[in-house]
Amino acid sequence: MPPKVDPYATLVQRRFDALLIDSAAPPARRGFRVNMFKSFFAGLVIAAATSAVASTTINFDDPSFESASGDFAVPNGYGGLNWTNFNVYDAVHHPGLGDSGYDFAWVSPNNVAFTAFPNQFPTEIISSDTPFTLNSAYLTSVWRDNLNVQVIGSLGGNTIYTETFTLSATANTLETFNMVGVDKVEFTPSGGTFHDGYQGDFGPYFAMDNVSVDLITEVPEPSTWFAAVLALGAIGFSQRKRVRACASFAVKGHS
Repeated sequence: MPPKVDPYATLVQRRFDALLIDSAAPPARRGFRVNMFKSFFAGLVIAAATSAVASTTINFDDPSFESASGDFAVPNGYGGLNWTNFNVYDAVHHPGLGDSGYDFAWVSPNNVAFTAFPNQFPTEIISSDTPFTLNSAYLTSVWRDNLNVQVIGSLGGNTIYTETFTLSATANTLETFNMVGVDKVEFTPSGGTFHDGYQGDFGPYFAMDNVSVDLITEVPEPSTWFAAVLALGAIGFSQRKRVRACASFAVKGHS
């Protein structure tokens, strides 16, 4: 399969376009700034085009998770990501439990990930050393109706996305995140009211299945990034000369 263009550099370029246009600066200087930074990030786009992006669905049905009773943590590296405070549970047979949201949580049998310790550690985390895209996942509340889950996506410690989802305890819901270019996604469940008829209210638990992500599987060599940035930087300097020439012509023309 031919490599796809990495979407992350495109996102960064769009954000910097919005941030760098200084309306208070003179037009000539403003145009120079924009052209320089566009050239710089265009270099990143070219370099990123050599990266390979793999789309995958993580369903927690690995053979090593057979008959998961809930005390097995999702291991770091599973599905190409790191997992914090997520365990695996057999939602089809739900061993040791009576009626609960697990009856509805699974999409692909048998297993789901779930919030392992929401009362002690209220935030669950998916992370990676390289940026990834969290596209979507099926989420289900285990004990409570209208459970709220705040989802925060960040890159390098800077928050990029913040959304809150309300979950059902009697149906799984496909939640679309579209969090592009993040290296950490935090899930914090809270609120909701106990669903009458379930075994008990043990806390703000939720289950997750069929997580759709895009992962970078091949990163350009540093020399590739450097060469691309230098080449496009030269274009930026040529734009600076052009802006200066136009400004000089305009001044002479009005003197």
